[in-house]
Amino acid sequence: MCFDVHYFISIIGVIADYLGYNFKSLNHISPYLERAGKGISSLWACTTALKHECIVTVGYPESVDITEKWPADPEYYNSAITYSPEGEQILNYRKTFLYHTDETWALEGSDGFYDGVIPGLGNVVMGICKWLIESFGLESP
Repeated sequence: MCFDVHYFISIIGVIADYLGYNFKSLNHISPYLERAGKGISSLWACTTALKHECIVTVGYPESVDITEKWPADPEYYNSAITYSPEGEQILNYRKTFLYHTDETWALEGSDGFYDGVIPGLGNVVMGICKWLIESFGLESP
């Protein structure tokens, strides 16, 4: 398996920084909103997981299809989606504990940090956090 825990965490941090912390409003991020498992970020993660036979997680700005709940307010989240080496979606995590720039466009996920088993990795805890990026000494572009 092509997976190293420290590398995985660093990649998550960089991707989340590009997507979640450079947008100032819902209007600013709107062109990049994606449905879970249907956008360009999911396509990239799925094809990369298949190509390298590894687990891939990518952060993305999520737009929820609310047609089943209509009438309802729109729902947007700062999310991360994970794919297996077989290209199957494993999970879709929605950020909790929003950073002030998230609050301009995103709702808070209701499930807290992800805590579960990912086949091939074992027990995993997942969150999206700007401070993770800063702890690795990385900077936003």
